[in-house]
Amino acid sequence: MATTINHSSSNRQSPLVLAPVDQRQLILAHRALSGLDHAVRFAPQEVAVAFNAFVQLLDGCGAVQLDGEPIWLQSVIDSPGQRGVSLALNYAALAEQLLSNDEATPVTQSTALHIAGRLTEPGVKQAVTLRRDKQSNEALQHGLAHWEHVVSDNAGDVDGLVMAAISDAKFRRLSPFTAHNHSCAGLLLAAVLKEEQILQSASLNVSFYFSKHSRDFYRALTNDDSVVRFYLRMFTDTALELTDQLERLAVHVAHCRDVVEDTLPRAPVASVMQAIVKPICTNADLMEAGVTRRQTSASYLKKLAQVGLLQSHQKGKELRYVNPGVMAAFSVT
Repeated sequence: MATTINHSSSNRQSPLVLAPVDQRQLILAHRALSGLDHAVRFAPQEVAVAFNAFVQLLDGCGAVQLDGEPIWLQSVIDSPGQRGVSLALNYAALAEQLLSNDEATPVTQSTALHIAGRLTEPGVKQAVTLRRDKQSNEALQHGLAHWEHVVSDNAGDVDGLVMAAISDAKFRRLSPFTAHNHSCAGLLLAAVLKEEQILQSASLNVSFYFSKHSRDFYRALTNDDSVVRFYLRMFTDTALELTDQLERLAVHVAHCRDVVEDTLPRAPVASVMQAIVKPICTNADLMEAGVTRRQTSASYLKKLAQVGLLQSHQKGKELRYVNPGVMAAFSVT
């Protein structure tokens, strides 16, 4: 039976019916996402943690780019004080909270506003609010109500990926808030995929993909048929690429463990690994992982840099360490 999704009657549009070729793409997307989630779920814990941390950071960079901040992954290394970097790191932290929460996050208007508010740069007194102007307010309220309806009332009649695609595109078209609309949309999409039990263990760098293919992305947003085709292709391509990257990351993490055991024979390996498999780590990360003495954690990082596992970057008073092997596993250099 063809997959359909009904638009509200006030939109006066016919239900969306997937063509046979799109049905095949839908199956491929589900298989790719299921394979990725399975691979992350059964990967060693330190590999899964490193994988999700990096993907969430990449997605944060993409979301901030879509919201108009000129931020790239290299900026996180070179310009830690840049506004966009703070926003990307905040996004990644919120994405990690969504993934680690055992209960599904309800996807409603109030949840969207709550997420948008939490995306505000720490220390900046800037309230994110619903856009209010005479020309758009009524249409905006109607659009948000329909967006919430698409998410909450499909009642199993609509495939989860089709619903996720259309609801996400609708939210991005609306851009209902005064700031952080794409970032909010990315986190809401992650919540929808988890609620639909499509992704339970793995993160997806959707916003990063949209930013890389921005011309095709904005063209696809013109109608729901284009949206579904573009999103299904995105789900498939992203999941397959991330699965390959997960395999490369697992090889590198095993190498990291060997180096740590050889270089730091008396160190708590699990604690050290928890910190250094992040794309960027600091002395504070190692101490948070369980190496409580600052002098000891600093000496560990220095020794791992001396043998080439990490690269040190001095930024002001802070010494930051980059794991180039993690970057290489994700084809980001």
